[in-house]
Amino acid sequence: LYEIDDPDAPGENAYPGAMPSPDDADRVYGEVYALTDPKTVLDAFDIYEACSPDHAEPHEFALRRVPVAMEDGSTRWAVSYLYTWDVSTAQHIPSGRWTKVAPDVL
Repeated sequence: LYEIDDPDAPGENAYPGAMPSPDDADRVYGEVYALTDPKTVLDAFDIYEACSPDHAEPHEFALRRVPVAMEDGSTRWAVSYLYTWDVSTAQHIPSGRWTKVAPDVL
């Protein structure tokens, strides 16, 4: 998990960017939701995340199928938006927990 700075407001509107890791011990913590109408919801999320077919590539995020370790120890499959751009200048979050709230969300 990385802290990504918003290029339009560096330091003010940082947001999380999860990426695949070669280290099996790495984790990203979050929530899992069951969607009753996944196509409609994910199409809307694609627009919000600027990764719909109407948005120019390369997309910052890509929707991918990922294994999820549940609290009860089971593994389920889910979809998640993974960050695809360079993170060489981003801050790595080793805990895998995003704890900040952007000011524009309050």
